Amino acid sequence: MKRKHRPVNVARDLRAARRVTARMIAIGLGLALAPVVALAVYASPAMAVREVRLILPPLPEGHEERRTRDMCKVPTGTPLLRLDVGEYARRLRRLPWVRDVSVARLPNCTVRVRVMLRRPVASLLHKGRRWELDSEGAVIRPTRRAAGLPELTIDGPLQVAEGVALQGRRVESGLAAALMARDMTCLRGARIGVDQTAAICFNNWDKVVIVAGNVEDLPAKLAVIQRIYELEPDICRKLSEIDVTSPRFPAGRPAVAQRADIRSTGASG
Repeated sequence: MKRKHRPVNVARDLRAARRVTARMIAIGLGLALAPVVALAVYASPAMAVREVRLILPPLPEGHEERRTRDMCKVPTGTPLLRLDVGEYARRLRRLPWVRDVSVARLPNCTVRVRVMLRRPVASLLHKGRRWELDSEGAVIRPTRRAAGLPELTIDGPLQVAEGVALQGRRVESGLAAALMARDMTCLRGARIGVDQTAAICFNNWDKVVIVAGNVEDLPAKLAVIQRIYELEPDICRKLSEIDVTSPRFPAGRPAVAQRADIRSTGASG
């Protein structure tokens, strides 16, 4: 039995071939024009940055806020997609009072800039000048009169300038002492000294010298000091120096003995 063959529809096959060809041409043109379209959008004045939405906490100095806002400005006509957000953020991070920056492109040709500020924790006295330091050792600005920060002195060479991050054991020890002592009422107004071995000393508001040694076990050492002042708020009448280098065995120097030493030293001279 012979198999029947379907009649060939030449017109229909030709139309199908034309549709396939047209589709392939369209795809090819689309691929070829995509870079051109993307470039047009990339550089189009219609896609220029229209707004910079700045999120900036209050700054203590007017000139710092003005400079920050000026550096956040984008040149007129800058296409949104051509804005180098990485370099934009890096430029802002160079400001001494800026800790970090996040930049994001938003719809409607808007750039959102969020600025995180450095918070001072100590005032470093160095070569007759005072500088605000944050918890990372970054030099923020000259110390303001109303800053109310614990004063810190560090023996040995330091390269101090705005925007410089101070490093090393001496700096770390001093900042740790300032951070731990700031909420202790018994150490209010204490001046913190760090020697070249990174040993810590508090020159307290009541003229009592507190020798704390290195930063190890500093919380335990400060807890001993806190307890001593709780039991003897007028400890300065009895002691001129408290040594908590070993927190389990605190020691003290009698205030009367120190005054006697001073008198005898003056008499011998």
